[in-house]
Amino acid sequence: MKINFNPVIRNNSECYIKINKNYQPKMHSNANLNGIGCLANYNLPFCSRKIYSIDYDGNCETFSNIASAANKYDLGHCVVSRVLEGKQYVANGKTFVYADQVETGGEINPEKLMATLLVFRDVYNQPIYSIDSSGNVIKYENITDASQKTGMSRPFISQSLTGTRGINKDCIFRRAFDIEKRDADCKLLKDEEGNPIIDTAVINKIRKEFLYKKHDFPVIRIDKNGNTKIYSCSQAAADDIGCERYLIRQSIVNEAMTQGKYAFARLSEMVLFDEKNNAVFDENNNFAIDLNKVAKRVEMVFGNNL
Repeated sequence: MKINFNPVIRNNSECYIKINKNYQPKMHSNANLNGIGCLANYNLPFCSRKIYSIDYDGNCETFSNIASAANKYDLGHCVVSRVLEGKQYVANGKTFVYADQVETGGEINPEKLMATLLVFRDVYNQPIYSIDSSGNVIKYENITDASQKTGMSRPFISQSLTGTRGINKDCIFRRAFDIEKRDADCKLLKDEEGNPIIDTAVINKIRKEFLYKKHDFPVIRIDKNGNTKIYSCSQAAADDIGCERYLIRQSIVNEAMTQGKYAFARLSEMVLFDEKNNAVFDENNNFAIDLNKVAKRVEMVFGNNL
């Protein structure tokens, strides 16, 4: 015996079970999925059970049965059935789901629809984005495209996408599905040029990870007047003021002055955080600086020279 798994169940079982507690997966014999066998062995009535086709953008189209959907997209019946049974994520850019699995009271339920859309997170060869500490975002067609354009290996990018590798580069990679913004009805939001709109709040949460890198972390320059400047790493700071990198490091470690006029610190030590420990960003979407922390560092480093 084997269990019928719809993509909703396989990709987000906890979410689906929470919103559809009465769902019971069907049991069927281990028979080949083809032709009339679908009717007898898999209980998939081509002529009765309504289904939806759903694309990445969240657009839904209703079909009265599998046959009509298969004909519309020039697919075999069994291809649509494989998607419905969770044996295949998508076909021709569409995923298919039974209407009763995304509807509540005859209307599409946004929570159930989003659970269905999660299959697009796992589709191979999908677009991805790189994000750096300054919030710059670049889109790539897929992992191969990102590897060729950044010089980073495919395994490294894959590990960054899954979060199984710590940050040791200048950017983090994320799936398009995870950072592209959708409305309350799960429709992908786009700008006037038809490009997906990026969720800035999600990007900023990712940017916080850069603050705690073990190496090449962002730093901040402070002068005796409390003026500040942020750098992506100590080497960028050294290049800017024309000194050796080790002098920046010494200033950070010893909380001391360098070049006779600057003090440096890890950016994480000077960033403003809210009551939930979320990094705050200013009107230009840069890390907001805690002026009280800056004032204390000025007093510590420049106290006798003010």
